[in-house]
Amino acid sequence: MANSICSVEGCERPESARGWCKAHHNRWLRHGDVRAHIPVQGKWSRNPDGKCSVAGCGGKQRARGWCTFHYGRWQKYGDVRADVPRKKGTGYINKAGYRLIWHDGKQLMEHRVVMERILGRALLPDENVHHMNGIRLDNRPENLELWASSQPPGQRVVDLVAWAREIIDRYDDYVQIAA
Repeated sequence: MANSICSVEGCERPESARGWCKAHHNRWLRHGDVRAHIPVQGKWSRNPDGKCSVAGCGGKQRARGWCTFHYGRWQKYGDVRADVPRKKGTGYINKAGYRLIWHDGKQLMEHRVVMERILGRALLPDENVHHMNGIRLDNRPENLELWASSQPPGQRVVDLVAWAREIIDRYDDYVQIAA
């Protein structure tokens, strides 16, 4: 067994189990198929120039000989599938548990984008979006509510009344929408 090679065509690694090398055997255990149409990547296949091994990419090599983008494709689809475009509006979940999406060429928090659509305007610096059920990935409009953290500039009655009028003017339309 030590002298024989993997039975997958084109693979020259030593046989480990069932006639396959360790990589193909692990694929069979994980997927029920050796996935012979996908080349096995590893330290032996990394490019010496440090570039992604996908033709025409040229990105910096990160894992398994691919750039971060193509490695992610391999993780998601089991193939680098360069022909599959990225879907618009998809993103990722950050460490705090919020979904970030690409919107108008910028990466933004999805719940803020949803609230801006509800309001029909951009959020102001003193405004926050709260998830009513506490689930940060539940960005349905009915689960989001607008919170403001503004405070009056002073304690004089004239200032307090002016501040109250400003708040009413700012949020009167939103209160009617939310009610």
